Amino acid sequence: MKNNIDSFLNFHEFGEYELINDNDTTSLYKSSKNSSPSQEYFFRIFKFKCSSPKDQKIILDTFYQIRRKKCQYLLSYSRISFTFKEDLTPAFSMKNIASHTLKQILSTDMFTKWNIDDVLKCLFAVAEAMAYLHSHLIC
Repeated sequence: MKNNIDSFLNFHEFGEYELINDNDTTSLYKSSKNSSPSQEYFFRIFKFKCSSPKDQKIILDTFYQIRRKKCQYLLSYSRISFTFKEDLTPAFSMKNIASHTLKQILSTDMFTKWNIDDVLKCLFAVAEAMAYLHSHLIC
């Protein structure tokens, strides 16, 4: 496993965390760096303790494998931590690169102005990204 020190997440660099989504296995938070408040980040926090070095190694190995994959339609999580709110729970982060969801974009007037080539490119890009995620057991 390649040890990338820049991929470890320091939660003290960020301001308040806003809960976006919560389910049985994970929580999704949003925050901004104290040094650059205009750039938002998302944090996927897993709801299980990971105190075992063996389990941490498995998670780190998987994280680095996914991070190394190059897919033009997929931005993966770029940072990892095991210490969100002082718990030994795995947490991943990524920059927010869009201010709208695909559903919001497709329901705007902008989408109705696209030509058929742009519509098909968008749909195939989403399909390719979903196939990539599912083939790597990412739901």
